[in-house]
Amino acid sequence: LDEDYFDEVDKINELLNSKRPISKETLKSLKKIDLFNFNVSQVTNFSYVFLNCISLKSLNLTNFNTYNVQNMAHLFSDCSALTSVELANFQTTKVTSLKNIFSGCSKLTEIDVSKFNTEKVKNMELMFANLYSIVSIDVSNFDTSKVEDMYWMFGNCPYLSDIKISNKFVTTNVKDFESIFKGCDNLPAEIKNRINELCYNTHVTLTNGDLIDVLWSRRYLD
Repeated sequence: LDEDYFDEVDKINELLNSKRPISKETLKSLKKIDLFNFNVSQVTNFSYVFLNCISLKSLNLTNFNTYNVQNMAHLFSDCSALTSVELANFQTTKVTSLKNIFSGCSKLTEIDVSKFNTEKVKNMELMFANLYSIVSIDVSNFDTSKVEDMYWMFGNCPYLSDIKISNKFVTTNVKDFESIFKGCDNLPAEIKNRINELCYNTHVTLTNGDLIDVLWSRRYLD
C-alpha cells in the first residue's frame, strides 16, 4: 500500500472520530478514498461525514457495516462532483434521519436506495433535493409511516421523470410536505397523481396537536 492510501484513511478517520471541525480545505481536497477495509460497525452517527467533499468523484461503501447507525443526515450533502456511490449493502434499520442525505449531489445520475429500510425514519426533508442529473428514483421499498417531515423531499430535480413508489408511501404522520416536488418540471402528472391517491385525505398531526384532513393540492405538489 502506498502512502496516499494511509493519508486518505487518516482523513476519513478524522471525519468520523475527530472532536474538532474539519477544515473546508481538507474536505475540498478529497478526490478518492479507499474504504474497503474500514470498520465502522460501532458508529451510530454518520451525519455530515462527506459533507462538501466537492472533489470526490466516487464512493464504494458496499463493505460498510452500518447496522448501528441512527443518523445519516447530510451524509453526502453537496458532493457536487460525485458521479457514483455504491450503497448496495447499507443497513438502515435503526436510522431515524435521512435529511439532506443526497442533496446537492448534482452529478449523480442514479441512486440505489431500493433496499433502504425506512421503518424508523422520521425525517426525509430535502432527501433528494437539487439532484440535477437524476431522471429516476426507486423508493418502492420505502415505508414512510413514521416520517414527520417531507419538506422539499424531491425539490429542484428538473430532469426527474419517474418515481417508483408503493402503497407503503404514506403521510400518516407527516407535518410538513410543502413543495415536495418544487422545481420537478419534468415529472409527469400521473406520478404526482399516484402519490396524491396514496396521501389524499390523510390525517396529519400538526405541531399544536390538532388533527386536520389534508386535501393534497397544487401548493404541495409544485
